[in-house]
Amino acid sequence: MDWMFSNGGAPSYVLIPLGTHYKRHYYTNDQCSTNLEELVTQLQSDDPTNHSRRLGLGFVDIINKDLKPMLICCYKEEPAIFRSAVKLLVCITTPIRCLTFIETSSQRIHASDIIFELRQLLYRAKESFLDARSTRAIIAHIESLLELEHQPLTPENTVSVNLCLALLRNVLHIPERPSVRLPQMLLSSPQSGADNTLDDCQQNQIMCNLLAQGLGQLLLNLLACPQREEWVGTITQVIAVLFKGRSSETFRDRLSTDRTVMDSVTSESFEEDDDDDTCSVLSENISGFSYNTLVGTLHDQLLQHDLPIDEAQFFWLITYFGGFAPLLKLDITHIKDVMNIEILSYLTWGVIHETEILDKNYFREVNLESSVRRLHRGVTAIRQFLQVMEMYSKGVCWTSQQVESDDSQGCETYIRQLHSFLPVMKDLHQAFLLLLRQYNPKVQDGHYLRDVIATNHFLLVTLERAAGVPAYGGSSVDLKEHLKQFCTPTIVARYGIALGDFRTNDIVFLHHVNGDLGRIDLLLNSIIVHPFVKICEEQFKVCETWHGMIQCVVQTFIRDQLSRGHQRTGATSRLSESDQVNPSSSAEPHHVASNPYPVFRQPRTNIETLLVQLKNSGFQRQLDWIQYSLLTTCSAQLGTYDGQNFCNPIACLSHRKKISCPIVPWTENEASALRSEIFVCLLQQLGLLPSIFRDPGFYPCIPYNWSPITVFRKALVFSPIEQTMVDFDLSLVINRTDKSNPCPP
Repeated sequence: MDWMFSNGGAPSYVLIPLGTHYKRHYYTNDQCSTNLEELVTQLQSDDPTNHSRRLGLGFVDIINKDLKPMLICCYKEEPAIFRSAVKLLVCITTPIRCLTFIETSSQRIHASDIIFELRQLLYRAKESFLDARSTRAIIAHIESLLELEHQPLTPENTVSVNLCLALLRNVLHIPERPSVRLPQMLLSSPQSGADNTLDDCQQNQIMCNLLAQGLGQLLLNLLACPQREEWVGTITQVIAVLFKGRSSETFRDRLSTDRTVMDSVTSESFEEDDDDDTCSVLSENISGFSYNTLVGTLHDQLLQHDLPIDEAQFFWLITYFGGFAPLLKLDITHIKDVMNIEILSYLTWGVIHETEILDKNYFREVNLESSVRRLHRGVTAIRQFLQVMEMYSKGVCWTSQQVESDDSQGCETYIRQLHSFLPVMKDLHQAFLLLLRQYNPKVQDGHYLRDVIATNHFLLVTLERAAGVPAYGGSSVDLKEHLKQFCTPTIVARYGIALGDFRTNDIVFLHHVNGDLGRIDLLLNSIIVHPFVKICEEQFKVCETWHGMIQCVVQTFIRDQLSRGHQRTGATSRLSESDQVNPSSSAEPHHVASNPYPVFRQPRTNIETLLVQLKNSGFQRQLDWIQYSLLTTCSAQLGTYDGQNFCNPIACLSHRKKISCPIVPWTENEASALRSEIFVCLLQQLGLLPSIFRDPGFYPCIPYNWSPITVFRKALVFSPIEQTMVDFDLSLVINRTDKSNPCPP
């Protein structure tokens, strides 16, 4: 294969024996399949300093001259060559951000120039698929594999299906060439066969071709296939790029209209532009979309395997499509793999997991964009879940068990059951306390903060409604006690930041702080009072109760200032720049420039002495927090929550995913312990923190390889454990535990 290295490492079209054109037909070479695989191998080992082989393939226009004709001519008669061609196309169309770039002082071409040329290659790749024959060949090939009756797909054919889906994903993901009138020769080659299409509608044309060729039904068939677990992740990515950049509200408006989508397409097809037509076709496919199967299968996969899929796409599926089910008037039992308490448990675990990653990486030289995006999507997914619950809860009689029909009885029973689980989900309740406390305006925007506040509000409303349903296991939530946890200067300051945009954000929580909880002192902060004054000055319309609270807070603030000797002449002047509080410098700063945590290299004393010092210093509640976390993890490892992960999502899902279980500092009180030198030293000696503790965002964690016996022995360090303190049988661990030396060296 010396031809592979000609022209400075870039393959030469003249020397690559793939095939030839003759009388409008493409004939492959005898060594075509072998040569294609060799090209794939060479491309995968391309030089990251110049990507010469990738650029070489673009220079010889291998897509239009060889690969596209292979798709069109080989999908029926030469499936092996077709599969190799698809595999090479997947490699060529890999997004630029997924490639590795290394710059050296000796290289002649800068990375920016290489990226520019690679971008041109991707533009040409997308334009080649404007030819409907290219996409038709891919759809037809997958259909032919699925049509093999009574024959399960071979591993080879399963890989082929995944490659075809990956190619569609890559092509749809490629951005369009900027809308500039280019010479005709740059838009297509003589062999391309593609219509000359305006650049700004390429995506719509490819999507319309795919949907007209049966992509929607094909995805449905693939999800019904026994091997769906093999490609569910790729299908999710295909759906994501199909709907990319299109607001879900657009489709909800279409689905909520009285006229059918098909009537809209047929009666107004001559009046709609390409984008409207594409939206109409997508809307039609939503109604037949196997959303329940997709989410359920993907959830199972995420629990068991590390899929090559951004977890944010799972969150996006819940957020984007969740609201369609009520509009389509689907019975909730038809989407019970989506509206399932285990899905909410996974969303809770995912949000906490992403919060820890973001906190940990903030002090490192790491791009935080993906972590911020995943966390935000996780929050909006929880909100969508709760909103769909709200939609299906309308009409449910919460005070009577009598319903009108068997169907409505099934729906109401399911809704009641979902609500009965919520009081048990303490991790979910505490998650928003953590998210508000850890909000960092340096990397998270106001939109994220508003979504956290709105989602927490939905949760509180749902918990209040759930009070009318017998809770799972007899548990209940004291909402007043729960709200008291939010009554800290840090959390109230977060609400103050959001209140800066009072035209779109309400003050329900602040009303609770003043009224139900009697903590007006927390509101006497300029970050709260300043927007209150603006509301008064602009005479912004609020309800009478809120108006009274605003007046009370402002007047109390003025009185307080006067009593301190700050004599000024107007409420607004009292809120000058010198009085303003930086949101990020409230009672407990989220992040500081330097590492606020000390570094410990050697334990200073033994565990017993450390415990005595901590108890005498008032750390008993924080010690109880660590012990409780250890016992919960021990219980999860013993299988106490099998089939009911929602009881403790963090411990259960960490164990199921075979990763260390974080001990989450939910409250400011718990977080403050991690800034104590003695407390950190104790956690290090117990093995819950690394011996050299440098990462301020690092949560204590219980190693996955610890057995239940080991975890229980660690918990015994803090205090004796009685049966009433745990929800598992102590005989499972205590008879095998050496009480006299629970933590040997």
